[in-house]
Amino acid sequence: MLRSKIWWSFIQHKKWNCLGVITLGLLSGYFTLLLPLSIGKYLEIVFSAEGGKTKALQLLGINLPNNIFIFFIFFFCVVILKFFTGWLQQYYASLTGELFVYQLRQKLFVKHIEQKVSKQFSASVLLSYSSDAKALQRLLVKGVLGLIKDFLYLSMALYVLFLINAVLTLTVLFIIITFFLIYRLIGRKQKNVFEDKRKKQAVLLNFISRTLLAEKTHNPQALILFDKKYRRLLQSLKISHLRRSFLRVFAPLMLYGMLALIMALIVWGIGSRNLLSTDVITYILLLMTLFSVIRNIIKIEYVWLQGKLSAHKFEQQVGEFSTTKMSMTKEPELVAE
Repeated sequence: MLRSKIWWSFIQHKKWNCLGVITLGLLSGYFTLLLPLSIGKYLEIVFSAEGGKTKALQLLGINLPNNIFIFFIFFFCVVILKFFTGWLQQYYASLTGELFVYQLRQKLFVKHIEQKVSKQFSASVLLSYSSDAKALQRLLVKGVLGLIKDFLYLSMALYVLFLINAVLTLTVLFIIITFFLIYRLIGRKQKNVFEDKRKKQAVLLNFISRTLLAEKTHNPQALILFDKKYRRLLQSLKISHLRRSFLRVFAPLMLYGMLALIMALIVWGIGSRNLLSTDVITYILLLMTLFSVIRNIIKIEYVWLQGKLSAHKFEQQVGEFSTTKMSMTKEPELVAE
């Protein structure tokens, strides 16, 4: 619930910006989807093969004649359009995220001024303006807007894969859901590790702040205490990095395992006896283009977890969120209205 308090009011306030980011992402996904399907059309033209890819392109609104010159014009245009829509989507998503962080930092700053936090200042407060704010930015850009965009793109791609072969695609869908649940279960077990790391970071920063402000002469004991606290943080960081690095490599392992299984099913002819060579090539190419999107979706638990921890901290310091009523000054024009 904390996460929705933070980002939902922002999305309501900036609905056109957010809708534009999602639309650009969907357009970029559409052009990405056309690339492997066009390979099937290329094989059909060059080798006079009768495949199902022309039908798939027609279902996406494309009807190409069997002309190699027209094909290359089409292919070049798709590549260019994919480049520009992807560029614009990344650009406006980043700016929308920065505007979101600006509003959060502004509200936090107002609250700290009202509480005269400078009299009881601790260095850990700065985490709310830096790493915590960035975690909330990732929550909006990747965990909300990005997830919507990825889900819509994946749905569109699975629909095309289903048209090519229903049995293989249902298998892919089952595997994706299974991977998501496994990764979610593993990710949730990391909460205590991340919380411990954050607490020890805050303790170290507070110690550094108090020492630098209070000590007027050299104090050998301060260095000993610094080393002790830093070693405690390093122990926590070792565990955190060990688990995070495992999660990074575990997702690609699952995806390539899925690809191996699908290729094995094709070889064994299970649910794929009517597939032609062009069907197989296009199916595998299209499935591989989905790897980054599937990886984003199954790894979304990590983004949510970091966002939830940061949301708790903001909630403790600021209270109820209302990003539509927080501005002290005119909002910066990062994104066109």
